Amino acid sequence: MIESKFFTVRLLKKQIIAQNIWELQFEKPAGFVFKAGQFVQFRILNSDEVVLRSYSISSAPTANYLEFCIKYLPDGKASHFFDTLGIGHTATFSEPKGLFALPKEIEVKKHFIATGTGFAPIMAMLEDNVLGESNLLFGVRTEEDLFWLERLNKLKEKKADFIYRLTLSRPSENWTGLKGRVSDYLEFDLGAHYFICGNVEMVKDVRGWLLGKGLNTKNMHFEIF
Repeated sequence: MIESKFFTVRLLKKQIIAQNIWELQFEKPAGFVFKAGQFVQFRILNSDEVVLRSYSISSAPTANYLEFCIKYLPDGKASHFFDTLGIGHTATFSEPKGLFALPKEIEVKKHFIATGTGFAPIMAMLEDNVLGESNLLFGVRTEEDLFWLERLNKLKEKKADFIYRLTLSRPSENWTGLKGRVSDYLEFDLGAHYFICGNVEMVKDVRGWLLGKGLNTKNMHFEIF
């Protein structure tokens, strides 16, 4: 088995962007090359044990930093590490991994479907995508769980053929947008490519729906969070 190469870099920025969700930006190691959608494994010291935790890169490959969107779990081994990690402190992670990536050659229409922090690799793809029409369907539970709306609006201003929709499964009475799960608002385009990332139930539901519509499996790309 080939061992992964690891990098140790400083934390540049850390902020809470939604309910129990952090955005962290780290130095980008020299020569670090990845495809939008890939992930790295953080090396976390937990007591006397070293554990690996996988997180997708949410920044585009052209950015001069590496960004991650991380959900805080009260009993999570990695959550304690990231909670106590301060600006200037270091973290260690692996070289990029994973096959969930945006192929550069695809110029056809793309549908991006995400829930929760499954939005992380999708955001990297959206900011890296320069070819073809693209749609995003992003679902969370409540208004407090939404994040990166400003970035989406900037993308919409830069790319006329990009649109996005938001849906909440447990909205407040003040919410006037879409209500329900992402599976309630799926759109089908036979020749399009679909990029799906989120919880296992959502991914299975969307994949099953697309298969039922007759979409070629080569046009489906998915990652489970």
